[in-house]
Amino acid sequence: MLTTALREYFDADPVAVAQGYEIFCRGIGRRRGLLGTDRLSAIALVILHGTEIDFRGYADALAKALAPGEGKPPRIACTWLIASNHGGIYLHEAIDTKDNRRYKSLSSRFIVMNTGDGTVSFGPGHRDNGAATDAVRRLIGEYNTLSRDQWRRRFAQALDSFFA
Repeated sequence: MLTTALREYFDADPVAVAQGYEIFCRGIGRRRGLLGTDRLSAIALVILHGTEIDFRGYADALAKALAPGEGKPPRIACTWLIASNHGGIYLHEAIDTKDNRRYKSLSSRFIVMNTGDGTVSFGPGHRDNGAATDAVRRLIGEYNTLSRDQWRRRFAQALDSFFA
């Protein structure tokens, strides 16, 4: 249910598909930097189909999709939502490393969602972990009591608050 809702929220074809993952992207902003370089901002969804993590593969696929064929790659600031039924704080700790936060011209922030139980992690001990998890779990509980449009709207509001 959550995986389907996430795909609908991103409302686009995947920018990359591999055996172990799918990547979606939305909210692309572009502005000029001080020295005339492009600066992009984006929100990316990675749906993991297994337990293997290949962040550099995800990052390269996203950069290629956002800036195809350009000479010098633009600077990209990206918030990644990593969705997995094996997710949680341990997945967050595995993916949110110093090397992954700054990889090539990409600077990243990570949010992990367990699509099985609705657990959301912004990082170990983050003050918003509990509130975000409660919001998603409440939505899971309300899935059959709300109309599809109402549920999707509330789910989108919850996700928007995560990315703010």
